[in-house]
Amino acid sequence: MLIFLGLAGFAFIRFGYFPVVIVNSKFLSENRYNRVLEANLRSLSGDAEVGHNEIKKLSLQQMIEDELIYSEAVGRLGENIRKIEEPGRVRAMLADNLRAEKVIFDDWLHLARSNARVIILVSDFSWQNGKVIADCGSKNIC
Repeated sequence: MLIFLGLAGFAFIRFGYFPVVIVNSKFLSENRYNRVLEANLRSLSGDAEVGHNEIKKLSLQQMIEDELIYSEAVGRLGENIRKIEEPGRVRAMLADNLRAEKVIFDDWLHLARSNARVIILVSDFSWQNGKVIADCGSKNIC
């Protein structure tokens, strides 16, 4: 049994299934983070003003916001929303639902970020006042 647990733990870590962010008790994996990071690196690679650390920060922020949006959409529109793999579509569907209730999507998102319980397990970043912050460390190098 102990050998099985050791192998399972190794596979868990090796294939990126360990959490890098916890959003309102929901674990977001390194695997997911790497997919978002790679997509952002591809789309922002030509932008000389955006450094690698900034892209990491943007990727974490995007993952957290996507999870907040998906969670709210599931609560309002049903569990089938999780089958939609395009966050932009889910965002639009939630925005339409909120608009029907006379709620502005950006106001809702700001409030959701402010109230979110987020723990970032990736070094060099933390969650403060509803956004991802780069922790520069004692050397103040970011």
